[in-house]
Amino acid sequence: LHSQLQGTPENEIIKMSETNRKIYDIFTQAKDIEQVKQNLKPIYTELITSQAAAANIPTEEIPNAVDNEINQIATPWLHYFINYKPTDYLSKIKCPVLILNGEKDFQVEPITNTQGIENALKNSGNNKYKTIIFPNLNHLFQTCETGNASEYEEIEETFNPKVLLEISNWLKL
Repeated sequence: LHSQLQGTPENEIIKMSETNRKIYDIFTQAKDIEQVKQNLKPIYTELITSQAAAANIPTEEIPNAVDNEINQIATPWLHYFINYKPTDYLSKIKCPVLILNGEKDFQVEPITNTQGIENALKNSGNNKYKTIIFPNLNHLFQTCETGNASEYEEIEETFNPKVLLEISNWLKL
């Protein structure tokens, strides 16, 4: 969706999605970060080789460019993050939970996110939760036009007062 907001052609979005899926699968299937790096090498070699001319990367520098790209993405933190299963922890929560999302949050899809949290809580017997998806708010709970991350720095609102009020009222319960 982010790419659509930026006007990326549909065929490029499909190609990026396929590549991202391959990268994601590598992270989820690799036992450690070294295996991730090894398995990413052919993908990044193909990507960078195909973009080398347009990016003014000399052929002899492609291997270094590949290694640099892999080292930026293949971190222990990202490996952990991709393999992290929130339901393992949500199922242990027994206290009341306030679930909030902005309707135009394109970093964390609102419906999928809130329903996932609700389902994990319900499945563990916790029915003490409240869910709110705030209209026209982005990932940072700012009033926005599109929800695109490029808007973040342009928006003067730091954090929407309605969200703050909702949190405050929740804490008073």
